Order: sequence, then structure tokens, then C-alpha cells
Amino acid sequence: MISGGIFVYKFSSKKSIEGYIFRDISYLVYILFKTIIQHYFIAINNFQS
Repeated sequence: MISGGIFVYKFSSKKSIEGYIFRDISYLVYILFKTIIQHYFIAINNFQS
């Protein structure tokens, strides 16, 4: 997951440690949010069937 933040950081215009930390955290939050949504819809589908 950290490699994803580094990947985004390489293409960012702000070359500061604060920008790196912010982008890495936002990337982790995005992955977590996407995973929760996927599990939520899977649970809904299982409940309906």
C-alpha cells in the first residue's frame, strides 16, 4: 500500500514530506473505503438471495 503512495508522490508537484504523508494517508483511506463498500454490497446481495 505504501508503494501506491510513493507512486502518486513521484507525479505530484509538491515535493515536500507533508505532501508525501498526506497523499499516502489519502491513498490508504481510499483503499479502506473501497474495500468497505465492496463488502457492504456483497453482504446486501447475500441477504437478499
